[in-house]
Amino acid sequence: MKLLVPLDGSDLSELVLPWVKLLGSEVELLRSYIPLEQLHLANQLPMTVASLVNQEKPDAEILKYLRHQAKKIEPIEAKATCAVGQPADAILDHAKSHEAIVIASHGATGLMRWVLGSVTTKVVRASTKPVLVISARPHPQPRPAKIEKIFVPLDGSETAKLALLKAVDLAQKHRAQIILYEGVVYRSGTPESEDWQALSAKEYLAKEAETINDDIDVQVVVHESKSGPSIVEQAQIHDADLIVMGSHGRSGVSRWILGSVTEGVIQRSTCPVFIVYGRDESQD
Repeated sequence: MKLLVPLDGSDLSELVLPWVKLLGSEVELLRSYIPLEQLHLANQLPMTVASLVNQEKPDAEILKYLRHQAKKIEPIEAKATCAVGQPADAILDHAKSHEAIVIASHGATGLMRWVLGSVTTKVVRASTKPVLVISARPHPQPRPAKIEKIFVPLDGSETAKLALLKAVDLAQKHRAQIILYEGVVYRSGTPESEDWQALSAKEYLAKEAETINDDIDVQVVVHESKSGPSIVEQAQIHDADLIVMGSHGRSGVSRWILGSVTEGVIQRSTCPVFIVYGRDESQD
C-alpha cells in the first residue's frame, strides 16, 4: 500500500511506524512547518517571531529527522518530504498521490500537540483518501502491530460496503478473521418490534458474510442495547486488532463535519481505526 505518514517529531507520533512497516509498500514520511516570518507574537502586534529570532529555515534538520525515522521501517524505502504550511493542509495536499494516510491520534505535547480536535481531526474530516488512525496514548507496552482480527461495523450504507471491501483485502493479505458487527439500539417499542430489529440485523450480516471469500473466517455479531452504539466496547470484547469502518463525513464546503459515531470511535478506541470514505474527490 502506498502510504503518506505525517510525523511531528514526537515519540507519540512515531508509534505509527510499526504499522507503516506492516502495511506499506511505498512510503512518504512528511513533516511540515510554518515559517517564522508568518508567526506573529499576537494578533494585534505587527512583529513576527522571525524579527526577534535569527534562525535559518529548518529544512535540513527536518529531512535529517525523517531519514532517521525511515531506517525504522527498512527494508521498505521511504521518501522524506519537508513541506511549508499548515500541517493539515500539507497532509491533505500530499495525500492525493497516495492510497492512504497513517497518522497518530496524538502527537507532540504542549502548544504543538496533535490532539483529536486539531491536525488529526482535520485530516480525518477532510480526507478523501482512507485514513488509518493509530491511538498514540502513552503506554508502557504499546499494542503490537498485527492484524489477526478485523472488526467491521456495518449499517447498510454504501460507505460501509466500501469499508468491508477494504477489510476483506486486508484479511486476505494477513490471513485475518473478519468480525461483522451491527448494534441494535432499542429506544422504545414492543418486545415484538425489538425482536424484529435483532433478527433483521442478523439476516443482514449473514447476507454480507456470504459475499466474503470462503477462505476468510467470518464471525457475525449483533449487539442489542438501550444505551447506544458500542463499537469500541465490542471491538475490545472480541480482541480486535483493527477497526475498519466507513465515514459519512462530507467533502467540499462541509468537509470539516464527520459522523459523530465515527469520531466517537476514534476518540475512544485503543486499537487502530481505518476510516474509508465514499467521497468524490472532485468535490474538494
